[in-house]
Amino acid sequence: MRDFPRTTGEITAEWLTNVLRASGAIRGASVKSFTVSNIGVGQGVVGDVSRLELEYDTPEKTAPRAVIAKLALADDEKREFIDSAGLYEPEAGFYRELASASGMATPETYFAEYDAGYVNLLLEDLGHLRAVDQADDCSFDDASAGLSALATMHVRWWEDPRLPGYSWLPGSPGPEQIRFAVERFHETLESCLEKVGDYLPSGFEAIARMYGQSIPEITRLNYRGPLTLTHGDFRLANLFFDDADGATDPVVAFDWQLASHAKGASDVGYFLCWSLETESRRRYEKRLLTDYHDCLIDLGVSGYSYDEFIVDARRAVLKNLRIIVNVLGSSIGDDLLATDDGRKRVVAMCSRLQTLIDWNCDEVIPK
Repeated sequence: MRDFPRTTGEITAEWLTNVLRASGAIRGASVKSFTVSNIGVGQGVVGDVSRLELEYDTPEKTAPRAVIAKLALADDEKREFIDSAGLYEPEAGFYRELASASGMATPETYFAEYDAGYVNLLLEDLGHLRAVDQADDCSFDDASAGLSALATMHVRWWEDPRLPGYSWLPGSPGPEQIRFAVERFHETLESCLEKVGDYLPSGFEAIARMYGQSIPEITRLNYRGPLTLTHGDFRLANLFFDDADGATDPVVAFDWQLASHAKGASDVGYFLCWSLETESRRRYEKRLLTDYHDCLIDLGVSGYSYDEFIVDARRAVLKNLRIIVNVLGSSIGDDLLATDDGRKRVVAMCSRLQTLIDWNCDEVIPK
């Protein structure tokens, strides 16, 4: 059993000192005390996320004044469900082994471990950068910057033979995983429709039921090459923007729980569906999709046509439909709907599922 704090209550000044020294964040200073503020409540996150404000025994110019601690949920039932869905280990593995080489700017990692259903991430606090609420609309400039950063990462890992070697990084699911996905989808769909059916666009239920009958075949198509490193939850809520002139990394992505070895188009379809209001998406999507694909080609990808990319993006929206149904149909959806801010985000998410209808996603469901 790996030795690390399982809850924020187990975090000590001594542990923080040792971790920050081991990572090179501090040298001679020691953490004297710290205060904890939870920043994940009502955000739909599947972990215990807190900001730790640090006090040191001696000043050190480069010492972080605050860090973000992301741990597994304390509720055993929820924690075990989330871990069974494979959401904790991949994020720890990503930050520990891939973040610095991913090609995407990410928070600095001070500590990242997973063990038997528990995870502990200690990350850079990016509160000085600009964030945009998930319920708000994404500007064209932010969307363009996000997809450009995404294309750069995708190209770096395009058909890379090293990716299957990361045992914690999900790839094409096996028969048992697909069977579980089918069962889980059917269990949560009815609950999802009951809770948020009034917020969903006309035509959603029909597509969702068609999709539910074809999950195994769509899953196989979604993992038929070309494959790359994907974020899996690439949306406005998981991005920070650096607006400084000449910023080296204008976009920083966090929350890598759904990182996987999959089609790059899955990130693109997910982002366009969840990050832009319907009218903005309709106005910008053609240019954004074209620019992303052009970026792939300019950076060296060959043999992947624009038409093939568009079909992959349409299937990606269907794939992520399952994720959203599972979330909103579970107790996590209940937690979101219990607060005004959470309900606002749910309403925005549901309205943006209009993408399914606008993109005629029923046409790419195997009959």
